[in-house]
Amino acid sequence: MKIQDIKEYLNIIPRGKALDLGCGNGNWSLFLANNGFNVIAIDNKDYVIDNLFKKTSEEQLSITTQKVDFRNFSFSKNEYSIILAMYSLCFLKRSDVFEMIKKMQNSVTKSGFIIMTLFTPRDAMFDKLKRTSQEVELNSFENKKGETFSFFLNQELKDAFDKWHIIECEEKEIKDPGHVGYENPHSHYIIQLVAQKIPTK
Repeated sequence: MKIQDIKEYLNIIPRGKALDLGCGNGNWSLFLANNGFNVIAIDNKDYVIDNLFKKTSEEQLSITTQKVDFRNFSFSKNEYSIILAMYSLCFLKRSDVFEMIKKMQNSVTKSGFIIMTLFTPRDAMFDKLKRTSQEVELNSFENKKGETFSFFLNQELKDAFDKWHIIECEEKEIKDPGHVGYENPHSHYIIQLVAQKIPTK
């Protein structure tokens, strides 16, 4: 999912607090802050948080940065109007991902949104990890560096959000020009989820 993909949902996402899990370069956090959200951006890497804090200070945006492993983040009930997890939960074991989803769901306000992106077993990384790494859970692998990678099926996400209004949940192919470990141009296969919490009566 690209930033422009979320623009079509801006009119229906209630303004309030936003949580960006594994904020990376901070583009999503900056985008949300520029569109009226009070953002909490978390990541476990010092340089990520330092860079985003610098941008936030320069642009005087409403973004609070925290260096924390999001598995240890303290989720408050009904706190956020939107939670993002863009290519971040896939670096946890599958069981941890589904536990994280429950925490996210509990922490979203009524009519709030969760937007997330995960990799599928069709992704090029899956076959490589299957050959070179230990499968610690179904479709979850740990490489020699101790890094974890997990892959998910479309129906699994739909099942996890069965009581939510699923606006979008589909597998997509995205092109990648190459990066460390996969230098040649290749495709990634992802599941893109946009779901809204159904208010309880």
